Amino acid sequence: MIEETGFRAKRWSLLTKYFASPGFLGEWMQIYLARDIRDGLAQPRTTSRSRSSAFPLSEAMALVAANKIHDGKTLIGLSLYNAARQAGHL
Repeated sequence: MIEETGFRAKRWSLLTKYFASPGFLGEWMQIYLARDIRDGLAQPRTTSRSRSSAFPLSEAMALVAANKIHDGKTLIGLSLYNAARQAGHL
């Protein structure tokens, strides 16, 4: 997170571990929730080209519902975070 956005988090909690391509690869990924975030300076690699944007969860979920987000990691992370908030777990 520091590299891409400059943000730092004091607390991290695991949302899920999942297989990106089950039956094809043994690769698995983990998605964490970062909390108590504070600003910092981004430290991108010279070969890295990424951008970040901040907007309300409701807007992100509207993009999911409109089929505008296609990245699996993002879909899973947003869905789990939204469900946990709605259930009062966060």
